[in-house]
Amino acid sequence: MSAVVALDGTVRQITELWTDRKALVCFLRHLGCRMCEKQVKLLNAIKPQLDQLEVALVAISMGTPEEARVFLQQTSFEGEIYLDNDKVQLMDTNEQWSSYFTFKLSAGKHVFQHPQVKVEAEKALQEGNKDRPFLDASKEWAGDPFQLGGIFILGPGNQCDYAFRSEYFGDLPNLGDILHILGGQEDGTFMSEATRQWTDNLAVSKTASAQPRRSVMQSVAEDGGTIFPSLSGDAYAQYSSITSGHAMIGLLTLSIGSYYFQSRGLLASPTESPFSFICHLLIAFFGLLIPLRLRPKSGADPSFEFAAINEADSEGFGQKHEEIEEEEEEAEAELVFYTPKEIDTLSVEHGALACDCSNVIKPTSFTVEVQLDRPRSASQCLLIVCDACKQEQEPTSANSSVKHTCGKITARHRQSEDNPLGAMFGKYQTMLCYVREFLARPHPLVGRKGPTCPFIPSSLKKNCLYLSVVRTNPATVTKSRIAARVMKAFKQFFSLSPTEHPSAQFKAVVLIFPDIPAADAHEYIDEVQAQMKEMFVAEGLMLGEFHLLNNCPGLRNNKFYPLRTPFPSLAIRYMVPTDLAFLALDKYPVALRVKFLTSFLNRFGADDCKEVVQAKAELELAKKLV
Repeated sequence: MSAVVALDGTVRQITELWTDRKALVCFLRHLGCRMCEKQVKLLNAIKPQLDQLEVALVAISMGTPEEARVFLQQTSFEGEIYLDNDKVQLMDTNEQWSSYFTFKLSAGKHVFQHPQVKVEAEKALQEGNKDRPFLDASKEWAGDPFQLGGIFILGPGNQCDYAFRSEYFGDLPNLGDILHILGGQEDGTFMSEATRQWTDNLAVSKTASAQPRRSVMQSVAEDGGTIFPSLSGDAYAQYSSITSGHAMIGLLTLSIGSYYFQSRGLLASPTESPFSFICHLLIAFFGLLIPLRLRPKSGADPSFEFAAINEADSEGFGQKHEEIEEEEEEAEAELVFYTPKEIDTLSVEHGALACDCSNVIKPTSFTVEVQLDRPRSASQCLLIVCDACKQEQEPTSANSSVKHTCGKITARHRQSEDNPLGAMFGKYQTMLCYVREFLARPHPLVGRKGPTCPFIPSSLKKNCLYLSVVRTNPATVTKSRIAARVMKAFKQFFSLSPTEHPSAQFKAVVLIFPDIPAADAHEYIDEVQAQMKEMFVAEGLMLGEFHLLNNCPGLRNNKFYPLRTPFPSLAIRYMVPTDLAFLALDKYPVALRVKFLTSFLNRFGADDCKEVVQAKAELELAKKLV
């Protein structure tokens, strides 16, 4: 992994510089550069605004600790400074400093060939900046004069809000743009390029054309109104109908059995002796035993069992029985969750952490794919490929020399075979990218200041967002199976860290179902959510439904559909007072609204907030309607 060194000699992984905070990271060319002095002065000028926005100012350069101390003294730089002393070399390119390579910063003699170079160099001198003398006349400044720098805004979860890569010597960004981006994120007026791309890809400003066969509330009513733990609505409905018939069947059996035995003088009336009474009870018991035997097992889809009973051949029965056992095993299996840091770490270790750097102001033609971080040894993550002959070659150390002049070279990620996330690794990365670049960022269509989901930034910062990809078989998937996995997540949720409030308030679990087609998401995601919501609310939790065709509008803008995700998903988190807006909606039957509001007040009734006052009033009104 790329590492940098502090002036006290402490070695830190580069991602540690923004793991728990937002940081403006500036890559300097080298510590004796007039343009670097100019850039530092400009950064010092906006330091008060950065402090107000709680954004750290960090500089990374090549050089020695002694040179860095002199640089700080002479420029009065007010931020932190770190040094990169690690190099990599790729085929026919010159060696490049590790962190500069990681961030796709260009290097080479071409940096002085741009016509604007002379203009910017003279301008910098006129403004009082100068090239610093060498500390030792017999030596040069440590570093590479042909290396260009850049500026990035980075934050927890490797979130990249802004990227500027210099194209030539003297090419500096407009710091006003940076302040606009940082300030705009606070007032909701700015939308980054990455957020804009997600807006288009998810079509969050357009109503989905595909309409479900029935509404969510229709499904709740038709499937029994609620969900039996680990059973879907249809399973619960069949379970209930079977249970209600037990008494009728038992009474019928008792009547027929009693009449048969008494008519033949084999059994006296139940009131004549204790023995006769016990015999009548046994007849009733065996009458009840038959329907009880047919009752579906917890977690099983009863349609399997009834179909098996009606199946003529024994092979069909065995196959259905195996499906039941398979479903029960699924319900018992623990879900495996990964946090953003764990996904990022695996991405680094297996050479798959790439970043489009969101709001790219100055892209470059540099051919090596950017990564926010990578293993310290390039060979752990990259293969170097010639675009002309397609020859693959391992990256080399800085001490060796490899020439390959056939054509342009490109670095691509090595596919690791021991990645524990396996083939689903890309799903985790895509979902995490969506969370960071859409949910955690402001959007003009939300109708208020702050990020699209105000919950997510703190969840990312505290690393208590848990993702789990849940595989399903299209041929055998049922709502009961989806519900069983949700129940498992429900049980595991409370033991996931953090377990103590107030930190636990930001904990969330996201179940990702990539095998469910968007067209089927209403049945398997929306209906399961609607049927299980009552149970979750009663426990002080919220269960949210997300997919590409979700037409639930935003609270402040009915033309904004924020519950769209790249894959069908169900999310669990703790309830907060502002969730009242999702509990008192007119779409719910009055009786269900009463239950929701009662659970809400059980959790927040003692709080002094406007939502509690509103909930009490709405509960009284709902009770009158009932």
